Amino acid sequence: MRSACGVALLLGALLFAPACSADDAEEEEDKAPGFSFDGSASWYAMRDQPSYLSIVASANRNDVHIEGRYNYEGRDAWSLFLGHSWSGGEDWSWSATPIFGGVFGSTQGVAPGLEFSLAHGSFDLYIEAEYLFSGTAHDESYFYSWNELGWRVLPSLRLSLVSQHTHIVHNDRDIQRGLQAQLTLGKVTLGIATFNPDVAARYTIFSLAAGF
Repeated sequence: MRSACGVALLLGALLFAPACSADDAEEEEDKAPGFSFDGSASWYAMRDQPSYLSIVASANRNDVHIEGRYNYEGRDAWSLFLGHSWSGGEDWSWSATPIFGGVFGSTQGVAPGLEFSLAHGSFDLYIEAEYLFSGTAHDESYFYSWNELGWRVLPSLRLSLVSQHTHIVHNDRDIQRGLQAQLTLGKVTLGIATFNPDVAARYTIFSLAAGF
């Protein structure tokens, strides 16, 4: 009788112990944060100079941020950044990601920067800035910034005032100013921005972004 009970207990242990371990492993896997990815492609339709495509891709895990760019700091230039993200707030929500990276190709150097966002209700502010320390010539170092002041008219529609200070676009204005509209469909966002609409050196940016 004792032998039968022992066999039954042994079979029960063999049958149920693996199931419990698998459930525990699944719970631990669900709790463990994974990677999230974002990417965007922006076509600069220029009026008085060659048009070009700019690409940005990023990966996030916990608070670690990795970002790669092409045609961003300069035409035919590549860059790679590493950063750390902080966020908080409820009524006023914010996030800040200091980054540091290197630039290669036609433009070379190192660049510390910051990506910052602030939101309240249907309004938000987004700033992306960096200072490029050129590794080839001191006079090629410069401050870059992209700024958005947005209003979410509908859950899927966002309008914003935009400005940027960049060396990749050449015209008489140090600060480019424009208007932007973005439409979000699921995980995909389509955008169009027009800069300097009041002068001959105007240009349009068509963008496609996705996150998963």
